Order: sequence, then C-alpha cells, then structure tokens
Amino acid sequence: MTASGDRRFGATHRRFIIPTVITRATIGGSTCQIVVGVLSSGSAAPRSQRSELRAELLRIALPGQGVADPRSVGVEHDADGAPALSSPHIGSVSFSYDGLWAVVAISPSEGRIGVDVQMPRRVSPTVLRRFAPDLVTRADDRSTYSEFARRWAAREAASKAAGTGLRGELLRTVLPVARAGRDFGATYTVLDGWTFPALSLAHKD
Repeated sequence: MTASGDRRFGATHRRFIIPTVITRATIGGSTCQIVVGVLSSGSAAPRSQRSELRAELLRIALPGQGVADPRSVGVEHDADGAPALSSPHIGSVSFSYDGLWAVVAISPSEGRIGVDVQMPRRVSPTVLRRFAPDLVTRADDRSTYSEFARRWAAREAASKAAGTGLRGELLRTVLPVARAGRDFGATYTVLDGWTFPALSLAHKD
C-alpha cells in the first residue's frame, strides 16, 4: 500500500466535518481516495444523521473522482446491505464512523473496498483473550488500546470488503496482527501515520 501526502481543509465545510483530511492510498492495484472528517458538533452523530453525513463526505470526495455535481450521486445498498453509489461507474464506496470521526473511501476499480476508523479505548482482559491474547499481559497499558484499535480496524475493513460484516467466524477468531495482509479473503492495510484514531483500508476482487 502506498499513500500520498494529505491535504487539509479548514472550516469551509458544513457543521459536520471540520477539519477535513483528504488522502489517497493504493490497494488491490487501484488508488482510493479517502476523506477523513471530525464532527464539529462536539458529540457523536446519531445514526439518524448518518445519511446527511454520507452526503457531506461525498460532496467533498466525489470531485476527486471527476464528478462535477456530487449532489447527483446518491448512496444505495447492494444485495449484501453494503453501501453502493447510485452511479456505479464511479467505483465502490465504504463509510465508517466512530465517535467524532467520519470517513469515506472511494475506489475506481472493480471489486469491493472497506474502510474503518477506530478510536483507541480501554479493552477488557476478556475481550483481549478472545481477539488479541498476546496483549493480555499488558491490558492496562495505553499502547494496548491503540494496538487493539489498529487490529480491530483491520478486521472491520476486511469484513466490509468481503461483504460479510462482523459476524460468524469474524467474531470468533484472533484479530490480524500484521499491519498489512489478508483477512477472510480480503487484502487489508493499516494506513501509516494514523494511530489516533486507527484507520484501515481493505479490498476484495
């Protein structure tokens, strides 16, 4: 995976996403555009507002895909319930939200992508024993919170790219340890430079 330099935008966008970081990452042979935003409301947006969040993320991201009027492109759902752009020729899309953070990734290639953002937070020893047993001995170490968030973001992104969601074996197996690799049939990578929060991208043909 390779990533270009980030571009940062100030408070020129609507109340949801300030500031905004736009970056590009290459995975699965294609260059994806990723928009990362921080909600300006001071609290996490409820699910009822996520359609508006998606529209705002796309308004920022789609011009980078050559779309002159982002308002003409909506978000639908495929047979697996995953988000899909109403103009499929643009490519595949994935969204993620955690706390004040909101992310969209768009890939022009065939196949499906997944993106996930995770804030570090305290993890119980019980959860660590199931998903990251090598971290149990330092359960109260702040570095463990960041490491677990990184691994969980990789699993979430891979599950979105695979089209399965987090269920079944995905919730019963140890999380991937490597920063890049394959998980349940999808190629994933943890984006360099993102530790708070963790940010991961995945692709499946």
